[in-house]
Amino acid sequence: RRAKRAVTNVRDEPVRFSLLQKNWMRVSYSRLRPDHLVSRKDRSSSLSDPYDQFVFHQLAGGINTGHMLHYIFENVQFADSSRWMRVVEDALKRFAPLQPEYYAPKLMELLGHVLNVTIGVGDIQLRLADVTASRRIHELEFDFTIPRFNTEVLESLSDENRKIYVKSLYDIEGMLNGKIDLFFEYQGKYFVLDWKSNFLGDQISAYSTAGIMEAMNENNYHLQYLLYTVAVKKYLESRLPQFNYETDFGGVIYLFLRGVRSDGNTGMFTEKPSLATINQLSNI
Repeated sequence: RRAKRAVTNVRDEPVRFSLLQKNWMRVSYSRLRPDHLVSRKDRSSSLSDPYDQFVFHQLAGGINTGHMLHYIFENVQFADSSRWMRVVEDALKRFAPLQPEYYAPKLMELLGHVLNVTIGVGDIQLRLADVTASRRIHELEFDFTIPRFNTEVLESLSDENRKIYVKSLYDIEGMLNGKIDLFFEYQGKYFVLDWKSNFLGDQISAYSTAGIMEAMNENNYHLQYLLYTVAVKKYLESRLPQFNYETDFGGVIYLFLRGVRSDGNTGMFTEKPSLATINQLSNI
């Protein structure tokens, strides 16, 4: 028999290696956003309007309420109010089981305001109640690769009205990840929408255009929607060979839910970023 060859090349030393992409990471808008202080919002002792009393004083703040409202909007049939209560009751069981019974009818009222308000984005006027389920994608998740860059250059996207602040992560590269609350198509144009449960004050005037812009800057939401717009542009270009940003992308919509009223224009921020801005961000 042939003798087995002795193994003589066993190494006791640890194997040493180095990464070619030392700055690779998976990042999101939340990781890029720096910590910030939110200005204190005063509360009045009481309000005469029962709905204002609910959304401004009784509807709790915090992440749990945000999750509850997201769950409701993700699961209701926008145009069929007869089926809303089932979703609202399910949401209360999941996120606010100890809340009094008046929460349910007031959340139904909130749905009526948000889904029936007229939203103007550029020359488009729309109601979410008119956006059918087949034209909507809730929680659209995206990942796309990003080349090596210094995060501080993102602040160059600021302008006179749009303030952008970024956490200094030095040079990074890798993958950008995120989830878009609602992506939908209406009259041949595509939109990005984000639900916000922020408390901006207990008067409807706090949710005026000026108040909303202050909240957008204070919370660094401009960076969020610019990143989301880049993501959906990439998505649409991969799905629609003839996609044209200028003619086919409708814009972004931020709804500050406590301040939306179906017969007014409060609680809303809309914008269509210029193609130059989106290209600038894409090329960073």
